[in-house]
Amino acid sequence: MAFYRASKRHASRFGSTAPAVLSALLRSALARPISTAFREERDTFGPILVPIDKLWGAQTQRSLQNFDIGGERERMPEPIIRAFGIIKKCAAKVI
Repeated sequence: MAFYRASKRHASRFGSTAPAVLSALLRSALARPISTAFREERDTFGPILVPIDKLWGAQTQRSLQNFDIGGERERMPEPIIRAFGIIKKCAAKVI
């Protein structure tokens, strides 16, 4: 759904070239590599496989498998995400 919204937003910006923009966005989305390599993470429930390109651990992987999280509805607004990044960067420099 997010891809559809983003493609509509970009397409409206380009007017008559909308089909070209949409097809370019679709090609780039399909060209992204899908991770087939996994690493084993452990927590109190035991081992679990996590995609090697992800930065999270066992508990987050279990949450992703057990709950419908991370959708468009649960996402924080981008300015807030950026603000958290700035705060974390400042905290890392101070410590």
